[in-house]
Amino acid sequence: MRRRLLLLGASGFAREVLWMADDIAAAAREWDVAGFLDDDRDGARASLAAMGVDLPVLGTIRDHVPGSDEVFLPAIGSNRARLAIGSSLLDRGAAFITLVHPTARVHRSASIGTGVVIGPLACVAPKAAVGQFSVLNPSASLREDVVVGEGSFVGARCELMSGAVLERGTFLGSHVTVHPHVRVAAFATIGVGSVVLRRVAAGSTQLGVPARPLAV
Repeated sequence: MRRRLLLLGASGFAREVLWMADDIAAAAREWDVAGFLDDDRDGARASLAAMGVDLPVLGTIRDHVPGSDEVFLPAIGSNRARLAIGSSLLDRGAAFITLVHPTARVHRSASIGTGVVIGPLACVAPKAAVGQFSVLNPSASLREDVVVGEGSFVGARCELMSGAVLERGTFLGSHVTVHPHVRVAAFATIGVGSVVLRRVAAGSTQLGVPARPLAV
């Protein structure tokens, strides 16, 4: 029996996730997109209508009781919110899918967690690992032995070289390069186009070539 996929969140990023889901042929999946859950139902409905998305907002995330015929996927840009919401629904017994776009390449030895979104033309090399509730945007590239911690966001056209590590909740803007075996600690943010040559402290924000902490 095909299950109902509910997307968590109804922002602009949710529209991107819906587009990726629609690119997967019906014969290649065991679910159909049924709609969205969002705690701001009225705002979400207005936002989706403005974006030309005609799927319904079926209720709030906080009040939803997962059904046995339902699967879920976070469609939320904020790492902290995506982690919190995903964990809350897991605690309520929710089942999550992992969405891999048909044009992405994921090596058979890679480890991919639940609730992950892997976008068009992304590449996940041998022995790489992607933690649950993470996002790889279009053309993101993870080389061999890279680790992406849970709830992280890897922007479009980022390259993580061999053995690089992103800890939990890391955010990389688009076109970021992380050099081999460099560690980016939990909930750090790396700005667009930066090149990371050395360890990044937890919770810090860095930008530039090479990446340096932003002045406060």
